[in-house]
Amino acid sequence: MQTALYHASSVFLEQVDVKTTRQNICQLVIDKFGLEMAWLGLVNENDFNVHPVTCCGFQEGYLDSIRITWDDSPTGQGPTGAAIRTGKAVPMNRIDTDPAYALWRPAALAQGYRSSAALPLSYGKKMLGALNVYSKSPSHFTPERLQELQSFANLAAVALQKATLYEQVQHHAEELEQRVSRRTAELTEANQILELEIAERERTEADRARFTNKLRIAAEVSTQLAAILDIEDLLSNVVALLQSRFKLYHVHVYLLDESGDTLVVRVGSGDIGKKLREQRHVIPLNRERSLVARAARLQQTLVVGDVHTDPYFMSNPLLPDTHSEVAVPLIAGDRTLGVLDLQDNRLNRFTQSDLDTFSALAGQIAIAVQNAHLFEEQKRVEKALREGETRYRNLALENARLLEQARQDAETKAVLLKEVNHRVKNNLAAIVGMLYIERRHIGIEAQATYQRIMKDLINRIEGLATVHHLLSEFEWAPVPLNQLAEQVVASALQALPPDKYIRVDIPQSSRHVSPKQANGLAMVINELATNTIKHALTGRKTAQINIRIAEDENKDILFEFQDDGPGFSERALCLEYQNIGMYLIQNIVRKDLRGEVSLNNTPGATISIHFPASLTL
Repeated sequence: MQTALYHASSVFLEQVDVKTTRQNICQLVIDKFGLEMAWLGLVNENDFNVHPVTCCGFQEGYLDSIRITWDDSPTGQGPTGAAIRTGKAVPMNRIDTDPAYALWRPAALAQGYRSSAALPLSYGKKMLGALNVYSKSPSHFTPERLQELQSFANLAAVALQKATLYEQVQHHAEELEQRVSRRTAELTEANQILELEIAERERTEADRARFTNKLRIAAEVSTQLAAILDIEDLLSNVVALLQSRFKLYHVHVYLLDESGDTLVVRVGSGDIGKKLREQRHVIPLNRERSLVARAARLQQTLVVGDVHTDPYFMSNPLLPDTHSEVAVPLIAGDRTLGVLDLQDNRLNRFTQSDLDTFSALAGQIAIAVQNAHLFEEQKRVEKALREGETRYRNLALENARLLEQARQDAETKAVLLKEVNHRVKNNLAAIVGMLYIERRHIGIEAQATYQRIMKDLINRIEGLATVHHLLSEFEWAPVPLNQLAEQVVASALQALPPDKYIRVDIPQSSRHVSPKQANGLAMVINELATNTIKHALTGRKTAQINIRIAEDENKDILFEFQDDGPGFSERALCLEYQNIGMYLIQNIVRKDLRGEVSLNNTPGATISIHFPASLTL
């Protein structure tokens, strides 16, 4: 029986898949205990039903024909319900006569079952369900067999919880990898323990008693491993328990450092263990004369009955009475985590049964150490997430403050800009008003010349007022060039006599100009429109203005203004004769727009202005 449980422990240790673990539990209990059928029933917090999840052996629809609960109803009075409620193994050695089996007797007898047993599956204080086994022999489940089966069930419960926790940890690890700066993060407490119990079926009562004692010790170790996630506490408790229960001279645990090249004493029993740790006792992994280093390298359990005759023994002055030693590697998967080293002051102290027990316990310790590492990693990740959340909240608050400050600044600037625009508009209107007043009060002897000068000046200021109003509407952003031309020309044509009319053709354009360019262009367009009013209507009542907006191969702007008047004089075409208006046009184009002006008569008066399209001018 000891071999059977050790084999089961090895199978459960190697397997972490939930479905496969369930199948292994049912198949192993049939193969190793000579039973006809076994099924695994689990419970949950939502109801009192026992849910069959896995079945092995001869049953031919037996589970489909029965219903089992674990409450106080009639369907909960069978061995399965009683085992789950009480947490104790419940045998049913006479299915044919036991009244507690009345609801399920016909179906069971039809399969040839004559006795059964329900074994509770519990992990700590948590009830997982029950393992149900069946035999064709009546009175098959004696107290000894029931104890052996319960030991197997305890091991199976740990394996089930281990597989479930491992699956949860795997799922959680995948979520963490997918989310990188997302909050989500929660690693499932991975406390996976194998409860190792060693038994042997055909041994003497003395062997059985010794096995029972070892089984009890293994259960105590398993309980310790199940309850502790801190590595230091975990190893300290295990070392103390192993030394006291097996009555050993000394026990200590080495763990590989982060480099994987050195074994470091992590915990040792008694005062000697404390001294070894204070001295930071280490063993290089490649050291030949060391049983511990060789066990780690070979990933094998090594035993020496007399250390003084073994060439690989490395003596320690703090442990002068060591006569026999066992070094058991702590392996999780295919990775060596460290070594469990047990020493005694008796020669040939360790039997094969001891070695099997220590090897199985080492597997549980390795998994517990790995789980503790996972738990520590989980805490580090959670701490990092909390710190990240704090930083995120602080950044969010600071961003909100900055956004609010920016909004308030924008509102203040908008109010100031509106006020400035309003004041500029009022000032321009006031200047125009004063010019009109001045115009009315000029002396008669200089009236004609002065009136003309004043009229031109008023037109120019009104042109500036027009572009200022347009820029205000666009909040001093780039404005469409065709819209600028339309408004300035319309403003200039306000000076037309009542009996005169000028048609204007300005096509749509996607070209925009900066506020600075718009100011200069407004003065130029105003001069050109005023020039058309002065010269193109001589001797007639109507005229035509055509404006064309284009761009060259360098994306620079070509603005063309044409009327159907008499055209420019020869002197004007050569740019030799310049009145105030023409001087103003050339000066603005060259200095403000950084462009060029050309005149021609094709037909009428045509002026072409070529300037860069940069909106930063």
